[in-house]
Amino acid sequence: MGGVYLGLPSDGGYLFVTNDTFGATEQEGAIVRINQLCGALIVTARGSFLIRVREVLDKCLSGLTGPEEGISLGLAEATVTALEKEFQEKPHFRKNPLPFLLLLVGYSSKEPFSLEHIFIRNRVVDTLEKDGDKEYLTRFEIQQPTHATQLFYGHSELTEYLLRQVTSNNITSEMMKVLAYLALRETQKIDDSVFPRILMATLSRDRGFDWVRAEELHRLSDLAERVDRMLTGKISSFFTSFGMGCEINQLTEK
Repeated sequence: MGGVYLGLPSDGGYLFVTNDTFGATEQEGAIVRINQLCGALIVTARGSFLIRVREVLDKCLSGLTGPEEGISLGLAEATVTALEKEFQEKPHFRKNPLPFLLLLVGYSSKEPFSLEHIFIRNRVVDTLEKDGDKEYLTRFEIQQPTHATQLFYGHSELTEYLLRQVTSNNITSEMMKVLAYLALRETQKIDDSVFPRILMATLSRDRGFDWVRAEELHRLSDLAERVDRMLTGKISSFFTSFGMGCEINQLTEK
């Protein structure tokens, strides 16, 4: 699996970032718009799973009625009920199960309208032998809403290390996007198994769920390059100022 999945709070909102896509549009990736004040990350074990999850999830979300804008336990339960019905009506899911995580993040409909996170998981709980074939039983699990914090899944070790060095409450949404882009780009450089694309969306109380479009991603790429050069220059200056350059060279030559 070459996917990276990030959920990042910042000053005044939340940022969804992933490189797990299977097409050119936002609807063909692992970030989902649930409603105007709620988004989600889909985490799957294999790339082919994402296509199947998007197909069934988009169908279920289009049929949901009633839940208010934002995040709530009722919204999570309604989504799971629709997914369970779809799985029960399509018997091929028993022979070809679809385990995944759905990480909902959104604004609570109750004051003070805080950002909350709900963890939904569909996992295999039993395997049955029937007429020489295997069938799989799956079960959905929902965790109670909690305060939305940083989320890191997939090949996110470098990204997690870099982003944990900053305090999300004191960094603007713009800077968080630059840092996330830089961290994911560096991950792609050092691990050629990581998917090459970057997809982002933001969530704020004022603007709601909003995709980061291609032209802005190009701008973030340029800014990330400038930050990279700046950091490289500062590291070089640090070693030079302490007279460590020669010592490091001597060590590497031994």
